[in-house]
Amino acid sequence: MIKKNAFSLLEMMVVIAIIGFLAGMLVVELGNSADEAAVGTTRATIKQVEDGLKMYKLKKRKFPDSNEGLDAVVKAGYISGFKDAWQNDIQYAYPGTNGRKFDVWSLGADGLDGGQDFDADIYNGTLEQQEQ
Repeated sequence: MIKKNAFSLLEMMVVIAIIGFLAGMLVVELGNSADEAAVGTTRATIKQVEDGLKMYKLKKRKFPDSNEGLDAVVKAGYISGFKDAWQNDIQYAYPGTNGRKFDVWSLGADGLDGGQDFDADIYNGTLEQQEQ
């Protein structure tokens, strides 16, 4: 009797299909993790900008108006820049809305107002759609 020590073509195709399926799931999960990390990084950046604005107010006794913008806070040395994780400018408005002294937000992954999921605006550290 002859003993075969090799896999059949069908067995090889099944193993390759399973590996492909698992790799596909891993890529999707890593993609979501990257988006979640970008949101977390952007929230941290917004927090740093908010802290810089508070330090600016302590020194200057006022927040910069919307025309002065965050450039005034950079020039005063309280923040080094204001880009989100997608390299878009952090937005700023004074006075703020919804009871906030000022508004600081990112336009999200798409760089446009509004959006859903990871494209949603990250507003003073929270995900929410900017009211139109």
